[in-house]
Amino acid sequence: MPENVETYEILNGILNSTYDLTLIDDRVFNSSSGDKGKLESNIVLAKNKPYVWVVRRDNPILKDALNDFLTRTLNTPFHQNLCRHYFAEKFFEEAPNIPDFSLNAYSEINAIKKTTIISPFDPLFAYHCKGKGIDWLYIAAQAEVATNFNHRLLGSDGAMGLLQMSPYIAHKTKCKNPFDANENVRCSVDYLIQTKNRISKDVDGYNRLCFAFAAYQGGYGHLIDARGLARNLKLNPNVWKGNVEVAYQKLRENRYASRVRFGFCRADLVVNYVNTIMARRDKLKRLYLSEK
Repeated sequence: MPENVETYEILNGILNSTYDLTLIDDRVFNSSSGDKGKLESNIVLAKNKPYVWVVRRDNPILKDALNDFLTRTLNTPFHQNLCRHYFAEKFFEEAPNIPDFSLNAYSEINAIKKTTIISPFDPLFAYHCKGKGIDWLYIAAQAEVATNFNHRLLGSDGAMGLLQMSPYIAHKTKCKNPFDANENVRCSVDYLIQTKNRISKDVDGYNRLCFAFAAYQGGYGHLIDARGLARNLKLNPNVWKGNVEVAYQKLRENRYASRVRFGFCRADLVVNYVNTIMARRDKLKRLYLSEK
């Protein structure tokens, strides 16, 4: 299947017989509590035991692809951060050996350098948002909320760098070094734009951006769940404030989480993340205009 097929799409594909089976982390499977009567876990791989991949002798292409994947992935920073994401308690630390940020390292951006009003990273935000239909002040607000402009931060859940990019987003956007502020901003903005563009144009730009930030923080699957639940609750699935944000909070309750694809969601974190970014951007806008 294509690399851009997401987990919830694979699970849907199994339910409608597009796919026969998949290999999935038990925590992700268990969170899909709404489908427990439909999806079955037939083979459980125990921890702390060696496993090997077995392929047919007449399928050398699959064997080579698996070997290539394992060689590129195991014991890499992406793999290590993914393990932290699933198994470590949440805390922040500064990743070692991350150099100081200097705009001089990015000649194309330094050439259009503007006065840094909010943070030293302002030119990066402006450069990567230019012509993409997103005000760079939203990304400045996101950086302040996520790390208070610290590009060295590593979350124990694997979130990395200035905008606390998850390992999944780093992988999806082919971000080579999430602790490089330029890479982190570029790939995060790309993900937000891609997510925003996946949402129907029936939703206005502001609400699509709210949804994109919600997906950045909590995953696209929970966004789909929340919008679907909003519709079932007779709320507007196309409006964040007072509608989809309310549905998100319901995903903390078992009676609602058990009825949706991805189950329980730390909705308080998602809702607070989105609302804080949007409110902070408005304050930054006033500051930015007053400094002009």
